[in-house]
Amino acid sequence: MDKSTFKTNGKPRWPRSMLGLCVASALMFGAIGNVSAEAQLSDWRAANDAVAKFLRGHIDIVRAEAKSGASASLTNQKPVNNPTTLIDAKRQALKARAVELFEPPGLSAMDRQRHAVQVTELLFEVEQSWLKAVGAHVMLGLQENATEAALIAQELAARMGVIGNWGNDRVLAVQLQAKAEQIKLMQARQEARQSLLALEGLLMQTGIELPDSLPDIRGLGARADLRASVEQLANERLQRQPNYAASLLNQQRLEELAGGNALTQWRDYVDQQVKAFLASGNPGELLIDPSRVLWNHNVKEALESRSTNAQLQAQTKNTIAVAQAAVKNSHEQAMLLVNEVVPLAKQAEEEAVYQYNGMFISTWSLLQQYRSRVDAEIAAVGAQLLFLQTDAAFKAYMAGLQYRPPVGSVATNPGANDAGGH
Repeated sequence: MDKSTFKTNGKPRWPRSMLGLCVASALMFGAIGNVSAEAQLSDWRAANDAVAKFLRGHIDIVRAEAKSGASASLTNQKPVNNPTTLIDAKRQALKARAVELFEPPGLSAMDRQRHAVQVTELLFEVEQSWLKAVGAHVMLGLQENATEAALIAQELAARMGVIGNWGNDRVLAVQLQAKAEQIKLMQARQEARQSLLALEGLLMQTGIELPDSLPDIRGLGARADLRASVEQLANERLQRQPNYAASLLNQQRLEELAGGNALTQWRDYVDQQVKAFLASGNPGELLIDPSRVLWNHNVKEALESRSTNAQLQAQTKNTIAVAQAAVKNSHEQAMLLVNEVVPLAKQAEEEAVYQYNGMFISTWSLLQQYRSRVDAEIAAVGAQLLFLQTDAAFKAYMAGLQYRPPVGSVATNPGANDAGGH
């Protein structure tokens, strides 16, 4: 038979399911007797056209059978009419707590700083809760896709077992994988439900509808807070601390009481004794000798105040350096997954569909490629969520809150395909 007769867009149009393959094989080997060649060709085309709507052959046939039955498809979700955006969530939270958040006029500078931190704390909590709820909602949809693929594989494996092509060991392995995906789906549903309820409780509002995707991530080139030096950002952050300015003034007052000469003498004494201790290993070198250095109440308080502020400054610089690096690293991973890995996984799936339609690979290879694409999308959503939460934690810290980065990491093997056999 001349294959060039069946072409679409310049590519051979092969039968798109095993049904079309069986009809074509029967015709080629003369299984249908006493029929003219023209009638045979017409029957072949009709059979092929009948199954052509099932682009993924057995997979789409099983899916169609499931949809025509009593149970609906796992991925059949109602459209979101009016999703709650992050701005909507923040607005609702501020309105719901207006009585406790709004302060009377005439606040002192320290009280204004405390009030700003209080507002920032609420907005940070809302943002983290909203991101978690939306991320769980998106993950649920992807897990539904993965579970659907596993259930289709389970149905096909059962049929292979019935006709005797497969042994029980292979059928059981596929069934166990399907059950594992069903458990993941239950967990994803629980996570989505719990995170939505947490958001609704925080906003004091019920019936919230969530967007079907997380906010898009963009490049970081315009972010001044990521280009600025750690020292500059640390100074900005410390100025937002309600007690920092007062602490510096108190340090200055105590140092004046202690006297500059006494503090200089202490510094020199510390240098000498540390050097002596490192040379001898004798802890006795780290004791205070009143005959060599002035030590009284004023000196002690001044040094303790100086040490407390120095520790705060060093800790702030270190935290900012860690937070900056976390934002940049999580952004880089998210961009790689979203812009490169997921498109490659989709391209690989499209190629697998074409190869399947040409009968070069099996249904199982196609299912595996589909699952690899879903895995890549799950990893991308996880990386996107991790970046958004990490960035929110960095911004909240710069606004005066404690640094609370998210717990988690990006999947290290997204969309991996173990190239299973037939």
